[in-house]
Order: sequence, then C-alpha cells, then structure tokens
Amino acid sequence: GLQKEAYFFRKPCVTIRDQTEWVELIKHGANILANADARELVEKALLMLDKKINYDIDLYGDGHSAKRVVAALLKLNN
Repeated sequence: GLQKEAYFFRKPCVTIRDQTEWVELIKHGANILANADARELVEKALLMLDKKINYDIDLYGDGHSAKRVVAALLKLNN
C-alpha cells in the first residue's frame, strides 16, 4: 500500500480496504477507507480531493531519530 507514502508526498488517500494499520492517517483525515463499489469510490475520492488536510503535522516524526539515539548512547558511554 501507499498510505504513508501519500501522506509524505502531501496527497490525500482513499484506501480500498475494510481496515488499515495506519489508523492515525484516518484520524488525521489524510486517508479514508472505501470498498470496491464504484459509486462509493467516486464519492470518497471527490470528498478527499476537496478536503483541506494539514500536512505540517509530523505524524511519523521529523526524520532525526537516529541522531537522537546515537547522542543518547554516546552520553551513556561517557
């Protein structure tokens, strides 16, 4: 799937599944679930295209966790 990737690229997402592991995307409004019914897919796609989504929230961190882990380990070693 591309649910997280869509968020990283600042694109709304419609996931054709009954459930998702990435519930934070649903809660944030960046993703919506749909079944394979054509009418529902179109309806939800249009809904997401018109939706204002705040992509400035770091749902998955800022990309600097490795630096923080190394710094913490170095402190333990000193």
